[in-house]
Amino acid sequence: MERRPIGYWLKQLHLLIESTFDRALEADDLTRRHWQVLNSVANGSVSRTQLDTLLAPFLADEPLAGQHAVDDLVVRGWIEDARPLTLTAAGRAGFASVSERTRQVRRTIVAGISDEDYGRTVDILAQMAHNLEPIAS
Repeated sequence: MERRPIGYWLKQLHLLIESTFDRALEADDLTRRHWQVLNSVANGSVSRTQLDTLLAPFLADEPLAGQHAVDDLVVRGWIEDARPLTLTAAGRAGFASVSERTRQVRRTIVAGISDEDYGRTVDILAQMAHNLEPIAS
């Protein structure tokens, strides 16, 4: 494997994750943003505002993508636009249908990586982000 700086690998991994999730979800005409909204709503009470906060790191280049995904899922009848947002029966079925594909993508991403190495990598990246947060704002 070619030796490149961390910024290269972070960006490359991000692009690959986005495109792989989008391909895995395209049969249902969904994107990764749709999945993130579905997963967030399925995992507990969340408002549109809270959803924006949860998805903020993914929305830097497309700040309205989360709300567009919510709006689309409301039109599909998968989400009830209430406070909090809730999955409808169709939304629960859709979520269940795409969940296995997202789990497979995640398994592919971490193939050959031990749980310990994965955890350590996440810890290291979190520390790097923490180191930069005070000077990046």
